[in-house]
Amino acid sequence: MILDSATAAHAAGVTERTIRRWVRSGVLRNHGTDRRLLVHLDDVDTARTRRAIHRSGVLDMVSATV
Repeated sequence: MILDSATAAHAAGVTERTIRRWVRSGVLRNHGTDRRLLVHLDDVDTARTRRAIHRSGVLDMVSATV
């Protein structure tokens, strides 16, 4: 489902600024225009999950064992 940035942010529990930052950095693909961000909800959920895993230190523990 493709949503505008405000709705996607609310659904994912992040700020709209976070959605814009993820689009700017290439984490999320913008399906809209430069002035209207439209993102896929599944992509937002994936990005949010990756962010939570990274913040929890799981990635740090994995890289430390390699």
